[in-house]
Amino acid sequence: MRKLVVLTLLAFGLVAAAPAVADDVTVSIGPSGFPPQISIQNGDSVTWKNDDTVNRQIVSDDGTWQSPVIAPGQTWSHLFVRGGTFTYHGASKPAQHGTVQVAATRATLMRTNVQTVTITRTVRIKGQISKLGATGEQVTIQARPRGTTAWSDVGQVSTKNQFFVATLKPRRTTVYRAVWHNVPSNAHTVFVKPLVRIKQLGRTRIEVGVHADVRLAGHRVLLQRFNKRTHRWSSFTSVRLRHIKANRTEYDSTGSIRLLLPHGVIIRGLITRAQAGPFMYGPAWSTARRL
Repeated sequence: MRKLVVLTLLAFGLVAAAPAVADDVTVSIGPSGFPPQISIQNGDSVTWKNDDTVNRQIVSDDGTWQSPVIAPGQTWSHLFVRGGTFTYHGASKPAQHGTVQVAATRATLMRTNVQTVTITRTVRIKGQISKLGATGEQVTIQARPRGTTAWSDVGQVSTKNQFFVATLKPRRTTVYRAVWHNVPSNAHTVFVKPLVRIKQLGRTRIEVGVHADVRLAGHRVLLQRFNKRTHRWSSFTSVRLRHIKANRTEYDSTGSIRLLLPHGVIIRGLITRAQAGPFMYGPAWSTARRL
């Protein structure tokens, strides 16, 4: 797998790319305009300082970004994540133009060892940066749990020979990415299933519990019976979750039902995708239990 990742970076021409002229740079906006060209690497930012005597504003020629009004003596910065040629002009002086040439010399790749886990399990994230043999480079792992819209930092790791590894424990379905020098990797979704348990209480009562990141009271868990002849599971009733026991971040939702089943019957609990969602993933099964 390591060879495959290296080949992917080489295919994009990133490992062998020549270094860019500058890192983060600060440039001046004067009465006569902007620097004709600024050269940086992707992941670097450009800071414009208004050295004119009037307010200035920067607008990209393609309309994708623009600064607020910059008063004399004030600054404004813009981060360039991807490579390319970006041209811009002054809002009040449209004849004045500038260009930012961004060399695509940085890349971050990431993958996860699994796509679906139970809430009690961990996820191993592996990745690579495009700086050959780099050791000690800081990579930030970011997460966007289901139900949120913003990325948040959940870990930081150092590279060893340009590779990095992180172990995380998601509590609900979560999208992950790795960021190095402001350059994000491709995003990966890890689907998180609730943990379903069943327990026999006495001869006739079955208790069902679901451990999840959200309250599932009011949701239903199917009880299934194993057919030894066909080796198939079939649903025969459902249990409504009614009670909640919570800690700081997770919830145990439980319910029970009275059943009179023959001795030796094998049953399990099943929560479907519709009953587990939208923050948790289904279907999820309990361990089978012989009565």
